[in-house]
Amino acid sequence: GIIVKQKLFGCTHGFAGEFGHSIIQVEGPPCPCGNRGCLEQYASEKVLLTELAQMKQVPHLSADEFAVLYQRKDPDAIEIMNRFIKYIAIGINNILNTLDPDLIIINSSFTMNFPQIIPEIKAAITGRNHDICNLLPSELQDMSILLGGICYTRNKFLES
Repeated sequence: GIIVKQKLFGCTHGFAGEFGHSIIQVEGPPCPCGNRGCLEQYASEKVLLTELAQMKQVPHLSADEFAVLYQRKDPDAIEIMNRFIKYIAIGINNILNTLDPDLIIINSSFTMNFPQIIPEIKAAITGRNHDICNLLPSELQDMSILLGGICYTRNKFLES
Protein backbone atom coordinates (compact mmCIF):
# COMPACT_ATOMS: atom_id res chain seq x y z
CA GLY A 1 0.00 0.00 0.00
CA ILE A 2 0.88 3.62 -0.35
CA ILE A 3 0.43 5.88 2.64
CA VAL A 4 0.04 9.61 1.94
CA LYS A 5 -0.33 12.06 4.83
CA GLN A 6 -0.82 9.16 7.27
CA LYS A 7 -3.69 7.67 5.24
CA LEU A 8 -3.81 4.65 2.97
CA PHE A 9 -3.90 6.01 -0.56
CA GLY A 10 -7.34 5.41 -2.02
CA CYS A 11 -7.46 4.35 -5.61
CA THR A 12 -10.13 3.46 -8.12
CA HIS A 13 -9.70 -0.31 -8.32
CA GLY A 14 -7.60 -1.21 -5.27
CA PHE A 15 -4.37 -1.92 -7.16
CA ALA A 16 -2.26 1.07 -6.07
CA GLY A 17 1.04 -0.05 -4.62
CA GLU A 18 1.23 -3.31 -6.60
CA PHE A 19 4.84 -2.58 -7.54
CA GLY A 20 5.57 -6.27 -7.90
CA HIS A 21 3.64 -6.04 -11.16
CA SER A 22 5.84 -3.30 -12.60
CA ILE A 23 7.30 -4.64 -15.83
CA ILE A 24 11.08 -4.71 -15.72
CA GLN A 25 11.70 -7.05 -18.67
CA VAL A 26 9.41 -6.74 -21.70
CA GLU A 27 9.95 -10.31 -22.91
CA GLY A 28 10.24 -11.77 -19.41
CA PRO A 29 8.46 -14.76 -17.93
CA PRO A 30 4.66 -14.75 -17.74
CA CYS A 31 3.13 -13.46 -14.52
CA PRO A 32 -0.21 -14.57 -13.00
CA CYS A 33 -1.42 -10.97 -13.44
CA GLY A 34 -1.43 -11.49 -17.22
CA ASN A 35 1.67 -9.45 -18.05
CA ARG A 36 5.19 -10.64 -18.79
CA GLY A 37 8.41 -9.66 -17.02
CA CYS A 38 6.92 -8.29 -13.80
CA LEU A 39 9.29 -7.53 -10.94
CA GLU A 40 7.55 -10.31 -9.01
CA GLN A 41 8.93 -12.84 -11.49
CA TYR A 42 12.48 -11.81 -10.56
CA ALA A 43 12.41 -10.76 -6.90
CA SER A 44 9.56 -12.60 -5.17
CA GLU A 45 10.36 -15.20 -2.55
CA LYS A 46 8.15 -17.74 -4.30
CA VAL A 47 10.05 -17.50 -7.58
CA LEU A 48 13.49 -17.34 -5.95
CA LEU A 49 12.81 -20.25 -3.61
CA THR A 50 11.52 -22.29 -6.55
CA GLU A 51 14.71 -21.51 -8.47
CA LEU A 52 16.85 -22.48 -5.47
CA ALA A 53 14.92 -25.74 -5.10
CA GLN A 54 15.64 -26.49 -8.77
CA MET A 55 19.32 -25.72 -8.22
CA LYS A 56 19.35 -28.09 -5.24
CA GLN A 57 17.27 -30.67 -7.14
CA VAL A 58 14.62 -30.85 -4.43
CA PRO A 59 10.86 -30.40 -4.86
CA HIS A 60 10.48 -27.43 -2.51
CA LEU A 61 12.44 -25.13 -0.20
CA SER A 62 10.91 -22.92 2.48
CA ALA A 63 12.10 -19.48 3.53
CA ASP A 64 13.41 -21.05 6.74
CA GLU A 65 15.41 -23.63 4.78
CA PHE A 66 16.77 -20.83 2.60
CA ALA A 67 17.81 -18.95 5.75
CA VAL A 68 19.77 -21.95 7.00
CA LEU A 69 21.52 -22.37 3.64
CA TYR A 70 22.31 -18.66 3.44
CA GLN A 71 23.71 -18.60 6.99
CA ARG A 72 25.92 -21.55 6.04
CA LYS A 73 27.16 -19.49 3.05
CA ASP A 74 25.81 -21.97 0.53
CA PRO A 75 26.89 -20.67 -2.93
CA ASP A 76 23.44 -21.24 -4.48
CA ALA A 77 21.68 -19.44 -1.61
CA ILE A 78 24.15 -16.55 -1.94
CA GLU A 79 23.42 -16.38 -5.68
CA ILE A 80 19.67 -16.25 -4.98
CA MET A 81 20.14 -13.52 -2.37
CA ASN A 82 22.29 -11.50 -4.76
CA ARG A 83 19.58 -11.83 -7.40
CA PHE A 84 16.99 -10.65 -4.86
CA ILE A 85 19.16 -7.64 -3.97
CA LYS A 86 19.69 -6.75 -7.63
CA TYR A 87 16.04 -6.90 -8.65
CA ILE A 88 14.53 -5.41 -5.51
CA ALA A 89 16.92 -2.47 -5.99
CA ILE A 90 15.64 -2.05 -9.56
CA GLY A 91 12.06 -2.02 -8.26
CA ILE A 92 12.88 0.43 -5.49
CA ASN A 93 14.68 2.69 -7.95
CA ASN A 94 11.50 2.79 -10.05
CA ILE A 95 9.41 3.61 -6.96
CA LEU A 96 11.84 6.39 -6.00
CA ASN A 97 11.61 7.90 -9.47
CA THR A 98 7.81 7.65 -9.52
CA LEU A 99 6.78 8.63 -6.00
CA ASP A 100 9.84 10.09 -4.23
CA PRO A 101 8.83 8.56 -0.86
CA ASP A 102 10.47 9.16 2.51
CA LEU A 103 10.25 5.49 3.47
CA ILE A 104 9.89 2.13 1.78
CA ILE A 105 9.09 -0.94 3.84
CA ILE A 106 10.13 -4.19 2.20
CA ASN A 107 7.86 -7.09 3.05
CA SER A 108 10.11 -10.10 2.55
CA SER A 109 11.44 -12.85 4.77
CA PHE A 110 14.79 -12.18 3.09
CA THR A 111 15.02 -8.70 4.62
CA MET A 112 13.25 -9.71 7.82
CA ASN A 113 15.68 -12.58 8.49
CA PHE A 114 18.74 -10.73 7.17
CA PRO A 115 18.28 -6.99 7.81
CA GLN A 116 22.00 -6.58 7.11
CA ILE A 117 21.20 -6.78 3.37
CA ILE A 118 19.34 -3.43 3.51
CA PRO A 119 22.61 -1.48 3.01
CA GLU A 120 23.43 -3.80 0.09
CA ILE A 121 20.05 -3.03 -1.47
CA LYS A 122 20.64 0.70 -0.98
CA ALA A 123 24.08 0.38 -2.56
CA ALA A 124 22.54 -1.36 -5.58
CA ILE A 125 20.08 1.49 -6.18
CA THR A 126 21.49 3.50 -9.05
CA GLY A 127 21.41 7.18 -9.78
CA ARG A 128 20.97 10.11 -7.48
CA ASN A 129 18.18 8.47 -5.46
CA HIS A 130 20.16 5.88 -3.54
CA ASP A 131 20.55 7.94 -0.40
CA ILE A 132 17.28 9.87 -0.15
CA CYS A 133 14.90 7.23 1.14
CA ASN A 134 14.85 5.06 4.24
CA LEU A 135 14.44 1.32 3.69
CA LEU A 136 13.10 -0.88 6.45
CA PRO A 137 12.25 -4.57 6.62
CA SER A 138 8.64 -5.41 7.49
CA GLU A 139 7.85 -8.05 10.06
CA LEU A 140 4.24 -8.49 8.88
CA GLN A 141 4.85 -11.02 6.07
CA ASP A 142 1.48 -12.43 4.93
CA MET A 143 -0.36 -10.36 7.53
CA SER A 144 0.33 -7.24 5.43
CA ILE A 145 -2.12 -8.41 2.77
CA LEU A 146 -4.81 -9.12 5.37
CA LEU A 147 -4.27 -5.80 7.16
CA GLY A 148 -4.32 -3.88 3.87
CA GLY A 149 -7.57 -5.58 2.88
CA ILE A 150 -9.11 -4.78 6.26
CA CYS A 151 -8.06 -1.13 5.99
CA TYR A 152 -9.38 -0.84 2.42
CA THR A 153 -12.71 -2.46 3.37
CA ARG A 154 -13.07 -0.32 6.50
CA ASN A 155 -12.43 2.86 4.52
CA LYS A 156 -14.97 1.89 1.84
CA PHE A 157 -17.55 1.05 4.53
CA LEU A 158 -17.05 4.36 6.36
CA GLU A 159 -17.35 6.31 3.10
CA SER A 160 -20.83 4.93 2.40
